[in-house]
Amino acid sequence: MPFVYVVKKKIEKAFASEQKVNQFQKAIIEYLVEISQQNVSIADQETIDELFSTVNDVERISDHAENIADFAKAVLERDIVLDEKDIIRIRTCI
Repeated sequence: MPFVYVVKKKIEKAFASEQKVNQFQKAIIEYLVEISQQNVSIADQETIDELFSTVNDVERISDHAENIADFAKAVLERDIVLDEKDIIRIRTCI
């Protein structure tokens, strides 16, 4: 498969994944808020707090992936020519 085709497909996948992650984050946060408002033990509340952080960390990672996809899309749309060294670096990241 040509490199450009593979990159375009990965860009599309990154954007779709980011949307799914955002939906999951919203649903999980809503659930965590709901259960945190109930009478839970201190240990359970600590776990809930850690889960809030974890969910937000995963979403932040997804945002970074989207930023990388945006960059790749801009490179393709603007016909920016990358040298072989740059292409090899990109391939190891994808």
